[in-house]
Amino acid sequence: MSLVELPPGRWTLFDAPRVPPADRRSVGAIARGVLWLVRRQTKEATDFNVFLVLARLGRIFPAHSVFLSQLLAKTKLSAVEKELIVLPPI
Repeated sequence: MSLVELPPGRWTLFDAPRVPPADRRSVGAIARGVLWLVRRQTKEATDFNVFLVLARLGRIFPAHSVFLSQLLAKTKLSAVEKELIVLPPI
């Protein structure tokens, strides 16, 4: 039983993420810069896991993070649709 009350749906609960986020110390300088920009733009103290997972992409991470940022922040997608982008159904 989950401690979090979930809305109706076919949810699959995992003990850990399928692809673990990168350790912030293990990513390169450019990725750390992108992570800093995301934190600054969102006014968050910590990195979003989705961006830490994408940081594993290496040199193509900045382009993918811009794309993801646009999908999450500057679209007319509903909250449910944004969740499907970040956490695809199994």
